[in-house]
Amino acid sequence: MLLKTLPILTSSVFSASWTPTASLTTSWPGNSDRPAGAIVEFSSDAGSISDGSGTCQVTVATNGVSFAHFFDAHVGLSTTPGEFTLAAHGDHQDDGKFVFMIFADDKPQVADFSVTCQNDTALTGPVLDSFPQDPAATSAVGSFTWEGALGSDSVVLDFGAGNAPMNFTMHDSRLTTLVSGDTVVVSGLDTVNFHDVYFNFNYGGDAISAYEIGVSVV
Repeated sequence: MLLKTLPILTSSVFSASWTPTASLTTSWPGNSDRPAGAIVEFSSDAGSISDGSGTCQVTVATNGVSFAHFFDAHVGLSTTPGEFTLAAHGDHQDDGKFVFMIFADDKPQVADFSVTCQNDTALTGPVLDSFPQDPAATSAVGSFTWEGALGSDSVVLDFGAGNAPMNFTMHDSRLTTLVSGDTVVVSGLDTVNFHDVYFNFNYGGDAISAYEIGVSVV
């Protein structure tokens, strides 16, 4: 069973909460080929939320946010358009800067973005990395990880009504999958000891983002 120990916060983390300032690397208006959008970044002291020791909440007020991809973060389930919870688990994450891309109905403005981070409430349970990078994707490679003892050898990925994945395959052949409607149960996790558990699949319809997929212990 995977078990990871939360890190001791370093002296560079001077507060339990902080509000980074987001900046636009680039932005563009919508046209017939693609929606309006932007690439955005914000700085945060390296290691501040690593290994699930905290999260950053990103809120985007641009009209009609339809897609987001976080290049260097895991992301929690989002049920409100434009609101995202970020976590950091990989070695390439929480290195002092987070970068993400959004698409929306209107061209984003820098004032549309707000970020709050905290390190006094540790993340627990399963969480997905951010995928795909393209809202027109027909397939995806993703992964999940978690903090603390999972308490089970199985998790269920819920893709939502009408979004059943196709050709869902785990990278580790020791893991088994059971596809039932719009959900996939992954079992055998007590036999592996990975920081991230990888899988790939094809979209049965429109691409959906990791933050639209529920992941929970069975």
